[in-house]
Amino acid sequence: MLRKVYVLKMLSNTTLDSVYALQEKQLRRTVRYFYDRIGSPINVGEQMFLNVMNVITNMLWGGIMQGDEKAGLGAEFREVVSEMTELLGKPNVSDFYPGLARFDLQGVVKKMGW
Repeated sequence: MLRKVYVLKMLSNTTLDSVYALQEKQLRRTVRYFYDRIGSPINVGEQMFLNVMNVITNMLWGGIMQGDEKAGLGAEFREVVSEMTELLGKPNVSDFYPGLARFDLQGVVKKMGW
């Protein structure tokens, strides 16, 4: 249900067109960040992740992260997303044998914090 709402409301052409200016503004900030640091090492992957995260948070809550808050929260958020992806992709015996789910043999549910 949540996925359906997300696709119909957040990813509709009308919504995406309305946030185009926000996306363009954030991309210009990211390009300016790269330009200001010419000659010094930059973690491009992290900056692009923060760029996408800022666009999404701006779409949802109308604000972006800046300065030290941006670096700290961005790194923490990236770590959480990475851990979630790992846990969701991990094969779980309980998925194949639902009767074993209450025993949490692999500790997957415990790691998820449910």
